[in-house]
Amino acid sequence: MSIANDMELLDTAHQFRVLALALIRAAWLFIAGFLALLAADWIFILGGGLRFTLDVLLLLCLSGVLAYTYHKLRHAPARRHMLARMLEDQDPNLKNILVNALDFEAALAEGPRPGVSRPLMEEEIRLANESIARQSDYTALTPPSLTKERRLLAALLALCLLALAPCWSVLSAIVPRLLLPFGDFPPYSHTQFDVDPAGTTVDYGENLIVTVNTQGRIPKSMALVLRDAAGNETGEYPMFDAGGGLFFQTIENVQDDGMYFARIARGRSKRYPLRVAKLPRIEDAVVTYAYPPYTRRKPETRILLDGPLRGYPGTRVNLVIASNRPLKGGRLSIAGKPAGMAPKDAKSVEANFVLLEEGVYEAAVEDIDGQISKETLQGKIEFIEDHKPEIVLASPGMDSFAVADSQVPIEIEAADDLGLTKIALVRNHNQSSDERKIIYQGDGAQDAVAVTEILDLKDLGVRPGDVIEYYAIATDSRPDAPQTAATPAFTLRIISFEEYREFMQSQMTATGLREKYQAMVEEMEALAQAQRELQKQVQELQEKLAAQGELGEAEQARLAELAGQQEALAQKTEEFAQELAAQAQQPSIFDIEDDYKKALAEFAQQAMQANEHMKNAQKSLAEAGKTSQPGLPASPGGQLSNAEKEQNEALKALQDSAGEFREGILAASENLEHVMNVVTDTETFKYLYTLQKGLERQVRFYKEMDDPALEDQVRMKELAEHQQEIQNALRELSTNLRKHAGELDALAEQQATKEDSQ
Repeated sequence: MSIANDMELLDTAHQFRVLALALIRAAWLFIAGFLALLAADWIFILGGGLRFTLDVLLLLCLSGVLAYTYHKLRHAPARRHMLARMLEDQDPNLKNILVNALDFEAALAEGPRPGVSRPLMEEEIRLANESIARQSDYTALTPPSLTKERRLLAALLALCLLALAPCWSVLSAIVPRLLLPFGDFPPYSHTQFDVDPAGTTVDYGENLIVTVNTQGRIPKSMALVLRDAAGNETGEYPMFDAGGGLFFQTIENVQDDGMYFARIARGRSKRYPLRVAKLPRIEDAVVTYAYPPYTRRKPETRILLDGPLRGYPGTRVNLVIASNRPLKGGRLSIAGKPAGMAPKDAKSVEANFVLLEEGVYEAAVEDIDGQISKETLQGKIEFIEDHKPEIVLASPGMDSFAVADSQVPIEIEAADDLGLTKIALVRNHNQSSDERKIIYQGDGAQDAVAVTEILDLKDLGVRPGDVIEYYAIATDSRPDAPQTAATPAFTLRIISFEEYREFMQSQMTATGLREKYQAMVEEMEALAQAQRELQKQVQELQEKLAAQGELGEAEQARLAELAGQQEALAQKTEEFAQELAAQAQQPSIFDIEDDYKKALAEFAQQAMQANEHMKNAQKSLAEAGKTSQPGLPASPGGQLSNAEKEQNEALKALQDSAGEFREGILAASENLEHVMNVVTDTETFKYLYTLQKGLERQVRFYKEMDDPALEDQVRMKELAEHQQEIQNALRELSTNLRKHAGELDALAEQQATKEDSQ
């Protein structure tokens, strides 16, 4: 029988207890050491390398303590005897049985010894096995310090739990710094940082504005720290204090990757990455136009941002594109054709080309590393329209008259957006062949020209009844295909002196007739309104006199003022009556105006009657002013009543006249306007007929040409366009004739209904 197996069980139980002691000792030592590191970093803000070194030292110490403790207790000399003695010390009944059994088992293993009883030894060993088998409590095998160190560990854990809530902000900041010493974990600070942007990507050369909003303890100052991609600090810039815990700073001309963070005396923010997009970016484009010489326009420089390229055909263009990166060239397409771009300076390229056709353009820049910009500069290519010249015959009118021995100035005004080179006058006499005379010729420097051509009718040998037809042509400065414009054909009729006088007396339209009489009735109504206001003020004085029994100084002054106003109104009414009488004596322009003249004579008489009443009223007011003076016995009441009566008669005469005037003459004038609309349509037809004849004459002039020049070919095309305009005007005239004829029919029906009702 051997005790070795039982001792192996004891050894295993002891090993577990030794391992537990080693782990517990290492645990409380780790907690204590880690708390010490926390305090050190809190107080001294340890660097990353030092934190790593201290972490390693702590782990080495813990490993050494663990190994030493386990080895010392596990590999003690005479280990079996030590375990046996530990059990015997716990149980006095065992005495020395276990130790003796170990010695006897060793002796038996060496062989027989003289004087030693083998059976007794074996019996002792058996008793030892039985004793070990009866053992259920191995407390004696527990290392003596295990309980104390277990309690120490529990106390440290409880301390950590109690400090967790109040010290959470500190722990959450420092613990990651110790666990990951080379990570980006800022030290604990009473200031919290909110950095915007929290990492970003900017274009090469762009500025970046960084703002930091702080909470907690607001610092007095703050710096923005920059590091390069390798982590080397490249700059520290004081941040501007915007108040309320807000700070800001600008990182200018960013060209390389790096990182940035905010730093104060005892704290900093997290480090944020700053990445640079190094593709070139189009920042600006400037275009300079050198217009063709014939335009006589000065070169122009403009900003071009996705707008059109606009110039005249043949315009030379210089395009300069600036970028945020150093450039070596670019790509440019003009109306589908490539154009070269060369460096102008470090960060700009330029191209020179000529605008020859419309289309689109697109440009991209290329930096010194061969990178092409993602965005492009693009837009339309448009030609500025070279407008046709404009020309008018300012004087005389389209259908004018002149006597045979007069000189007729023909005033011609022409304009062009670029310049005029020629103005010609084409005329004929009694439908003779057209004659062209150049009355202005220039180099295109003038864009507006006014010339006068004198027609000396005496030299031309004209007689009453002759007709001179003429029109003017203007030519612009376009070199390849000059553009022309012509006035309509005008007619100058030669008349006798008697016809001329009759013509001058007939220059009034129906609208003018209505407006003439409208002004008369409005003046008559204005006189009536003025009389009405005077009468109202006289009534107010009468009411005061009746209430007070006499007039005060203010009322007496007012009475004198009213007398003066009444006198002035009477004078104005008399002048108006004389004007009406003079108008009634003038010859009528229209037949219908004969009846108007008769009515005017009657209205003039009524106006004179109103004038007489006004004069009587003025006299009564003057007398009332005299009798109301102090010391005079008479009362002004009677004079005021007489004045009011005369004013009422004057007002009635004016109102009746104005009403009859408006209902009679003005209504007839409005009806006459409807008639004149049809007359105007007839005149329009005559005008279009004249235009058509003039057009035919111009075509006849060109028809006789065997080999027309380029200018004449352009003019013939314009004549075709004028023919289309005349056709459109005839269609519109047809519509107006139907409309105005319908209005006349409705007017006639309305008049018939009115007569039937009477």
